[in-house]
Amino acid sequence: MCLRALVVSAHAVVRSALLSMLDREPGVVSWAEDTTPEDGAADPREDIPNVVLFECGRLDDVAIQRIHELGSRYAGAHVLVLTSSGAQEAMRQALEAGVSGFLLESASRADLMNAMHAVARGGLFVRHEHLRSWLQREPPSRGAPPVKGNGLTPREVEVLRLIVAGYTNPSIAQRLCISVRTVEFHRRNIREKLDVKGRAELVRYALHHGLMATVAADAAG
Repeated sequence: MCLRALVVSAHAVVRSALLSMLDREPGVVSWAEDTTPEDGAADPREDIPNVVLFECGRLDDVAIQRIHELGSRYAGAHVLVLTSSGAQEAMRQALEAGVSGFLLESASRADLMNAMHAVARGGLFVRHEHLRSWLQREPPSRGAPPVKGNGLTPREVEVLRLIVAGYTNPSIAQRLCISVRTVEFHRRNIREKLDVKGRAELVRYALHHGLMATVAADAAG
C-alpha cells in the first residue's frame, strides 16, 4: 500500500527530520504543508494524503484545535499524532476529533512506520498500556446517547467491549469460549448494525455512547 503522508509540525527542524526519514522508506510519498516543488517536479500537494502525521509536542487544547482543523481540511485522511506527552482527557478529545493513532516522540522508526500503515488501513494505533490506563480512568460521558436501540445482542456488546479493549479475534474467542469464526461473524454484524468501519470508529462510537468505562474491566484483564 502506498502511503501518501502529509507531515505537520510547527517546528521546521522536526518537519525536515521526519521528511528525510520518510523519503528513505519505499512506497512512501511525503510532503509538508509548506512544500514547494522543484522546477518540473510533480506537486505533492495535489495528492490527497491518506495519513496526516501531526507532531505537536504536548497534546493540549491548542493541539486539539489543530486536529479539528486538519480533519476539516484533509477529509478522509487518517491523523496520527506524534507527541511527547498528553493528559487522558486530551487523548479522549483527540479521538473524538477523529484521530486514528498516538505515538510517543521517543518511538523508533519501525514503530512509526507500523503506526502509519495501521492507521492508513483504517485501524486504530494506541499502545495497549495507554488505552487500558485511559479506559480505567474514563468516566461515562455525561448526556451520552443511550446504547439501547442500536440492535446489538448481549453477545455482540461483549464482543464490542473486547474489541475496544484491544483484544484480537483469537483472544476474544478464548475469553468468550466461542470459535474465531463466530467472533468474525459478530464483528461483521456489529459493523453493519452500527455502520462503522474499523476499530477506530468503534472506539469513537464507544466514547459517544459512554461505553468506555464499561470496558475498563475487560481492558485490565
